[in-house]
Amino acid sequence: MYNIETLGKWELGVPEGLEVKHIQWKEENYVKYISKVDIGLIPNTVPQKNMKKLLKQGMIASTHFNYDENDYLTRYKYSSHPGRIYIFSQFHIPVVSDFYPSAAQFILHGKCGYLAHSPEGWYYALEQLCSNAKLRQDMGDALFTHFNGIASRDAVIDNFVDYVKNFRENEIKGKIKIEEIQKPNFTILDLRNTVRKGFKYFKRLTG
Repeated sequence: MYNIETLGKWELGVPEGLEVKHIQWKEENYVKYISKVDIGLIPNTVPQKNMKKLLKQGMIASTHFNYDENDYLTRYKYSSHPGRIYIFSQFHIPVVSDFYPSAAQFILHGKCGYLAHSPEGWYYALEQLCSNAKLRQDMGDALFTHFNGIASRDAVIDNFVDYVKNFRENEIKGKIKIEEIQKPNFTILDLRNTVRKGFKYFKRLTG
């Protein structure tokens, strides 16, 4: 499921012999389609040409770094975030994801999903989940519990409010100056209500 209307239909690199259903991104399609899948896949690595050449060009003239021709060189989207992980978590669906910062933060490897990068790593993770229904259920439940524990509406609001309180305390101590951006009479309650509005969208998605 992706924005076919804006991006066009995916044609480059579509696996041969594998039936692929292209679904237009819409809010209602989360429940209609995503809720029915068994494993959530979150690829995020951007392909790179001439990997061996790039690795060699990036080497420093030193013997202290133990370079190897099979070293990782990872490139992922700058705008990456845990949005896709969130959707799968709310449907108790375990995930396999490329390891980028948000994924490493929200996925406990081997407990509520798998982080992978190499073809062998992806194969191992998918084999584990495809062959064990109980593991899929346990990991999906664990992802739901873990994600909501650190990224639910209330958890995010509380963390953000704590951050702002700390920011304000540092300003009072003279460490930070925020007079230019501070709204007069803006209270912590106003802050909570403002942040809470941002979660209504996600609430609609998951019912």
